[in-house]
Amino acid sequence: MKKRPYKSLVRKRQAGDTRRRIVDAARQLLRSAGYDGMTIEAIAQRAEVSAQSVYGIFRSKTGILTELLDQSTFGDE
Repeated sequence: MKKRPYKSLVRKRQAGDTRRRIVDAARQLLRSAGYDGMTIEAIAQRAEVSAQSVYGIFRSKTGILTELLDQSTFGDE
């Protein structure tokens, strides 16, 4: 029997919201505290998610910085 792919529009929307909150929190911290103050833990706290979620989505602080640079260059999404 072939397994059906799992697709949930609600879950996709929630994941997008979480990603946006993390990026917004990182942007705010980068502006106010600089790169050194933009810790994964501070980002997670400000975005109201776990540090594990931040790592799971972006892998590292560099991954978040790359996303911020991409958005400043190419726009959101």
